[in-house]
Amino acid sequence: MAQQGFKRTEQKVGKPNKKRARNGRKTEQIKGRATTRSTAGPGFAFEDQVAAWLLLKMLSGEAVPSIENGLGLRLQSQTSSLEWLINDLLVTCGHTSEESRLAISCKSNVQVTGAGLPRDFVGAAWNQLSTSAAGPMRRGRDRLALVTRGYHAVFQATWTDVKNACTSSDPALALARIRSTKKHQAFFENIKKIVQKSFAAVRDEDVLELIRHLLVVPTDFDLDTSNDSGTAVSQCRRLLVSGTPEEGRALWGALIDRARKARLGDGTIDLADLWHELCTQFKLNDHPDFASSWQLLRAFTQEHLNKIEAKLPSGFSLARTEDSTKLTQALSNGPIVVLYGDSGTGKSALAKSTLDRQFPGASQIWFGPDELKSALSEVERVKVGLAHPLRASLASSAQPNNILVIDAAERVSS
Repeated sequence: MAQQGFKRTEQKVGKPNKKRARNGRKTEQIKGRATTRSTAGPGFAFEDQVAAWLLLKMLSGEAVPSIENGLGLRLQSQTSSLEWLINDLLVTCGHTSEESRLAISCKSNVQVTGAGLPRDFVGAAWNQLSTSAAGPMRRGRDRLALVTRGYHAVFQATWTDVKNACTSSDPALALARIRSTKKHQAFFENIKKIVQKSFAAVRDEDVLELIRHLLVVPTDFDLDTSNDSGTAVSQCRRLLVSGTPEEGRALWGALIDRARKARLGDGTIDLADLWHELCTQFKLNDHPDFASSWQLLRAFTQEHLNKIEAKLPSGFSLARTEDSTKLTQALSNGPIVVLYGDSGTGKSALAKSTLDRQFPGASQIWFGPDELKSALSEVERVKVGLAHPLRASLASSAQPNNILVIDAAERVSS
């Protein structure tokens, strides 16, 4: 039997000593003096809310914008040390062999205009994309985003038209569509002129490729009446068993605080670790991605427990107080406990009664040898309906205390 909290550590991400702030000033770590990064400010407060919004998408099983296979697994802050030029936030999606990333620049004002994108963002994005062969970005898989506070209607309408034209696999057709109106052509040429500051020989096809990799997301965080904040609280309520507005606001505040701590600390938030942290503070529903798996695990468990006889046919049962006390103490002292004895002496019944009585709040998952074999086999688990590998499913538990029981372990194969 193994009692687990399912927590994992992540590699720390270093931060440079100097960074150009959003208002154009450099901030430095100076001994004895508070810095812009340590005291925060409107720009960083906005960045923390954007990070919390992304964490909420991860917790809810929602796709990260513009990323195919965009289920987020990790969020990192201030990633310039990882050679990202768009480096406020970085979301990693998908599994290790198929990872995609969204690099984000957060700006606490509108930034965009009717004429186009801000010069510094376009320049950084071009340099990131053009050095993708040597840098961290992978063309066709990763994306670069500008997240702003405030909505610019003229920009958004033109940007949407230009982006839609760029989705064509035929560059000639895409350029013809853009050049069909003066407004769209001027918008495109403005981006090209910015790129030419870094690379004079840039082609129209290169600019098309750049635009395909860009994403602009307007939000209204920190505005007087924020629909995005209200939507976030509503989404938090759906993650909670209680579903109350008060607890929804508390969860949203906890996510903002967690994002702030990551920005000022080691810079990395892993979804599995975040889930574990939150389930010790809040009573959560099952993660949407793992809800069906947990339903199946509970069904396995109930079916197995129904086969365990705690009483003799006459109705007589033994209290076995001394054995139960020893088992309780062993579970309290260590993460792994082996209960052994001759066949038919009631080991399973002792484990069941002790866990029910002494650990009523813990989530129990029971496996016999056959069920465990199915759960651990990639082919068999899919056949029985377990959507994720067993280890990932167990790590997604909505309970802070979890006990895995492998019954008749002597019959489990190597």
